[in-house]
Amino acid sequence: MGLTACALCLVLGFGSTAATEGYLGSRFADVREALAEGRYAALPHFVVDAEQFGPPGDGPENRLREAARRTLESRTDLIEFPAGRKLLQPNGICFTGQWRITEPSPYTGLLATGAHALAVARASVSLSETTRGHRRAFSLAVKLFPTRDPSERVPTANLLTMVSILGSRAKHFLNVALDNEPPLGGWPGLGDLLLGLRIRADLKAAEAAVTGGRTDIDYRPLTPLASAGLPAGPGPVAPRWLRLRVAAETPRVDADDFRDELRLNGYPGGVLAWEIEVADGTPGAKATAEWRQLGELLLTEDFLSVGCDARLHFAHPRLEESGRDPVCTRERFAPAKEKNSER
Repeated sequence: MGLTACALCLVLGFGSTAATEGYLGSRFADVREALAEGRYAALPHFVVDAEQFGPPGDGPENRLREAARRTLESRTDLIEFPAGRKLLQPNGICFTGQWRITEPSPYTGLLATGAHALAVARASVSLSETTRGHRRAFSLAVKLFPTRDPSERVPTANLLTMVSILGSRAKHFLNVALDNEPPLGGWPGLGDLLLGLRIRADLKAAEAAVTGGRTDIDYRPLTPLASAGLPAGPGPVAPRWLRLRVAAETPRVDADDFRDELRLNGYPGGVLAWEIEVADGTPGAKATAEWRQLGELLLTEDFLSVGCDARLHFAHPRLEESGRDPVCTRERFAPAKEKNSER
């Protein structure tokens, strides 16, 4: 199966779980322990088959639509995925590390100046292609724990980023920038296009059912990050866009499979640093947005495991998260320098 289902639009992992009632959060230490379960002796290659989605339509047999609703409704951080894997992005590598906002910021929550969080991340590709020479829809999902204490139970905030809906032929995962509103990235063949249209229809229907009709399946708001830790009162202040990319001087590891490329033992000090950049603007204006660096995401431990592929769940931010959309600041900053052209 080709890359079209990357028309999955930031749908980074569906699972089987009821909508979360009374979600109290998770302990970073517990999630890390889950990631360490079932470490692989050799990399698996999970193939995505359209039959796994079930028939299209409104019925319960449409597993894709039902799973999409659960992902939007459930904030659970660890679940058991059907068949022991994720539906659309089964091949991944997980990390733990830290999120730090180091620059002056007009935003709130985990985007405010001085914000710090423990982090769990999962890099993946949509569908089956994991090796160079194919279009790979790279994505990086980040789960933030707003605490410095790994044993403290806290509600998490999730960030979903992707390179493009239809993927990239970049030789390295690190050659691309990933953000929360990825472009289409090109057109697939007819067969893949039809599959992609079906997937988009299911995801749009699922989001409309959860949000009361509002849909934008290509965009994931930053409200959860800006809301983290906020007391009652004024709403969150967030940028429209956030992107992650590594510094240009970061070495590249030549490996066919992106999971081998991202093993941390290939980078200085066993640390992979991602720069956090943000931009404000109106919908549709990302191409002319002015970006600025806000902080860094430091990944310090990696996991190739059953726990990573079969248990870690990322709640998908909704357009009306907490019943309100974030206020986007009007403050302007100097744009970040362009780098990391695809090679």
